[in-house]
Amino acid sequence: MSRTECVGIKGLFGYVGQAVLILALSLPASGDAIHPASFYSWLHTLAANNGSPDSGRWLEDYLSSIIPGAVVQFGYDALYLQEAGRWIEAVSSYDRALALDPGNLDYLSGRGFCNFRAGRYESAVDDLTRVLAMDSLRIGDYVTLGRAQSENGNLNEAYYWFTAGIEMSNDADELSDLYFYRARCYRLAGDYASAHSDLDQAIDWDPTAALPHSGKGELYYLTMRDEEAVESFSKAIELGLEDDESLADVLFHRALSYMELREYDQAVVDITELLRHSPGRVNAYYYRGLSYFCQGDDEHCTDDLEHFLQYATDPQLIPEARSILGEAEAFRQQR
Repeated sequence: MSRTECVGIKGLFGYVGQAVLILALSLPASGDAIHPASFYSWLHTLAANNGSPDSGRWLEDYLSSIIPGAVVQFGYDALYLQEAGRWIEAVSSYDRALALDPGNLDYLSGRGFCNFRAGRYESAVDDLTRVLAMDSLRIGDYVTLGRAQSENGNLNEAYYWFTAGIEMSNDADELSDLYFYRARCYRLAGDYASAHSDLDQAIDWDPTAALPHSGKGELYYLTMRDEEAVESFSKAIELGLEDDESLADVLFHRALSYMELREYDQAVVDITELLRHSPGRVNAYYYRGLSYFCQGDDEHCTDDLEHFLQYATDPQLIPEARSILGEAEAFRQQR
């Protein structure tokens, strides 16, 4: 037997032993049967605390093979798929788990979150409204529910849930998130003063959070305060952002502020970095091409604008790109 096999068997019996112990300690004195869905929660907790998701799935398959009719996989599968970002598949697994245990708030909350991430905003609203009706202290669900309402265009509903969460929470991270997302509602409604106030609150509650600084940068850009916009965007980048998409957004907006300040070399640097993280952002080629044009670099300008026109769908930028290309070609002929 190889060393790998020995470790695997030891891990298996370690898991099974703990699972059996949990089951034994959880047997009700009255002799009632354990609800299968309760075992799902124990299983995914066990796997999370003692091994990798793949090890947990191995245990799940093994238990399913030795327990007649066992359906332990549904709850754990949903969590596994959620952590992998496979939102639609996770929703399906949560559906199966909830069919067996309709009152399980963890499953309902998880399905609501996955529906939100999959863009199924109405389904997310339905799930999370039910969760909060049964347990009003789940502050994280206020954040997701408010975001789902906001994405669905229901700013008043979103504002209601963010405010309700703010009034109930005493956790700094939660409050920072709630104020940040409520600020977005204010911004979308055109109330920039209230948005600034909420973003200041978000930063006060969590000075290390990057997103509130990017939100401040957007507000400064919209109100033509470009130097302050650059400062806020730079702070957001310094603090770190959650993913490539968030970083690309901040780099794009900082590049636009640099262009307003006529710092075209900095704009080119930011857009080049943006395209490294998000190469599919076609409009970025237009703005980098325009920056090159303003620097007198007709060759790079032409390359970027021709690439933009090959894939562009923006009806406003397409004629402008063609016009700039014409001017760049005229300048090149004059040399």
